[in-house]
Amino acid sequence: MLNIEEVWTSFHSPLHKFITGKTGDAAAADDILQDVFVKILKRLDTLQEEEKLRAWMYQITRNAIVDYYRKEKRLDELPDQLPDQLPEQFEPAENNLNQELSACLQPFLDQLPAKHREALVLTELNGYSQKEVSEMLNISYSGVKSRVQRGRQKLKDILEACCHFECDRYGNILDIVPHHSPECARDDSCSCNH
Repeated sequence: MLNIEEVWTSFHSPLHKFITGKTGDAAAADDILQDVFVKILKRLDTLQEEEKLRAWMYQITRNAIVDYYRKEKRLDELPDQLPDQLPEQFEPAENNLNQELSACLQPFLDQLPAKHREALVLTELNGYSQKEVSEMLNISYSGVKSRVQRGRQKLKDILEACCHFECDRYGNILDIVPHHSPECARDDSCSCNH
């Protein structure tokens, strides 16, 4: 069983260096690293396989760096390829399933009604707030909120018809098991066919 002191001793220095390299700000790196370890402390008991610790910690760190750039309104400065610049000791042992799924979402998004697809793409993929989208599309905030919620549910239904997803309590995908349904056989882009 892992404990947070061992994790801190082993990883705080390389993670701090990694974060500083991405932000260029040692003080910000201190804050980000603190947030990373708070998240690790809260979630350490959810990690089922210790050999995935490095990949799991890297994903938390990457997300914290992205959050930092969002808070600072510095998305234009976010490095394009954070995962590709990962130090070798943090290389994930396996593909990140969240990233793997996000890379093949387009065919599933294309199955949504246009208004739901547009709302999801603008909010979830392009990072606009629902208020910003309501102004962009000239519809009410509650209308955008409804479209996003319905779009999420429809997308979830489509994905679950294709595959079974095993997730941890935070929504991170741990495993994807294809159903090999007839719908998937007709769709060459479906992950079941790979």
